[in-house]
Parts: sequence; structure tokens; C-alpha cells
Amino acid sequence: MAYQDPYSQNYNYNNGSGYSAPQHNYNTQPAQYPPYDPAGGYETPHNYSSSYSSNVDKRNTRASFAPPKDTGDLRLWRHDEHGNLWTKGGRGSCIGRFCCCSIMSVVFAILAVAFSIAMWLRPPDVSFGSIGPPTTGSALEATASSFKINLALPISVKNPNFFAASFEKISADIYYPVGNVVMGGGAKDNIVFASNSQTTFNFPVSIDYTAAKDPNSAILTDIADRCGFSTNAKRQIQVKYVITLQIKILAFSITPSFSGQAGFDCPLSRSDIQPFLGNSLGGGS
Repeated sequence: MAYQDPYSQNYNYNNGSGYSAPQHNYNTQPAQYPPYDPAGGYETPHNYSSSYSSNVDKRNTRASFAPPKDTGDLRLWRHDEHGNLWTKGGRGSCIGRFCCCSIMSVVFAILAVAFSIAMWLRPPDVSFGSIGPPTTGSALEATASSFKINLALPISVKNPNFFAASFEKISADIYYPVGNVVMGGGAKDNIVFASNSQTTFNFPVSIDYTAAKDPNSAILTDIADRCGFSTNAKRQIQVKYVITLQIKILAFSITPSFSGQAGFDCPLSRSDIQPFLGNSLGGGS
């Protein structure tokens, strides 16, 4: 009985001269390992950049994922996706994008400066003294149909800031308590206060009396009574005032208002009021 070699099909016998291993052509050899390059060694089995570029059409499809950081291609992906934001969309879009960014940068810079100044900005401290006769000029100006009482209101301003402040305008209205009638006022412009300084100045105000403002002579009668021209004792004339300040600090302006009541000694004589009250005032000096 002839012997059958179970492994004979895996070998090529050459007429009894031995066997040889199965041979394959180099070009058809199964690719079990990456080919070897004598100049650079083995090739990388997988090139993420090439596969990423070949599989994603960036011109028509936005990639919804980013490569892992450990692949080393994250920088390339960012460059491909976000590297041309300035020039994307043509020249018109590029110019519009540049103008928009420039305007926003200027606005943000202005806001930053304004907020920084606002953090350190403190309004001046304003206080009022006692109203009285003026330091210069006459306290009384009388005519046949009216008289004017000139007064001065001391105002003290303390500027705690490291930059100058100013009153662009200061105005006042004087009210007489009887009937709450506006009887006068005053105004002054452009008063500058140096940085870290305290300034006191006299603000000129006046009471202007005319018969048209006092048709029943109620105000004049009260003034005469307070001046001691009647049976009552002499006492101060009382007025109310409303003062409005327009304060400017750098580019900022504020307009606070102050109200109060002040009294001053009567500067009038009996002869000053006699023409307005006639015989109802009585005699005396």
C-alpha cells in the first residue's frame, strides 16, 4: 500500500530533487506589513491628515468635529477652518468686517475709559452760607414804581477730584413766602474750580419788587412789618430759593438743584416804602 503524505499539497516536489516554498510575485504579495523605505523606514500605517482632507470636502461641508489633540493635527484643522476669517466672502465682506471690528474696538475703548473715570469720579461738595448784603455796590436800588434789594449768597465748593471742575451755569429763583411769588433771582456763568481745592465765592441775587407782582400789597405790607415800620418789632425778611447748578467734569455734566430758606436784615428805610403804601404806613422815620 502506497504511503500518502498529508502535507504533500503544500510543497512542490521537483522530480525527487526536493521541494520549494510557495512563491509569490512581489507586486501581488499580500500587504501584511507596511512597505519598508530604505531612506525613511516604515511608512506610517495611517495618515490622519490625508484621510481627513480626502474624506471631508471643506468647500461644501463644514466639519462638525475636531481631530483629537494627540494626533497632532488640531493646529492644521484650526488653520483650515478658521484661518481665513478676515478674507472669507470676498473684498466687500472683508472691508465690512474690518470696519465693523474697528468701530466696535473704538466703542469698547471709549466705554472702558468712561467706566474707569466713573469709578474715581466724585461730585463736588457744595454748601451755602447765610444770605446778606453784597460786598460791593449798593444794597438798594429804588425808583418811583419799584425797588430792588441786592443780596449775596456765599457758596463754598470743594472739588475732591484730581482734575478741574466748573460751573457752566448757576441760576437761582427767589420766592417770597406770602403768596409764593417769584420775586427775583440771579445767574452766574463759567466758574472754574481747580483740582483738590476748596473755593468760596459770593453768588449775587436780588429781590425785584413791582406793584404788578403784588396787586393787593400783601408782600409789601409784610416787608414793612418785618422792617419794624408798624407796631411789631423788627425781624429778618424771609425768602425761599431754588438754585440749579450745571456742573461739568471733563466730558460729563450733572445738573443738581438745591432749595432752602434764608433770612436777612431789612435794608430799607421808611422813606423807601412810603411811596408804595402811602398813608397806610403811618408817620415816623
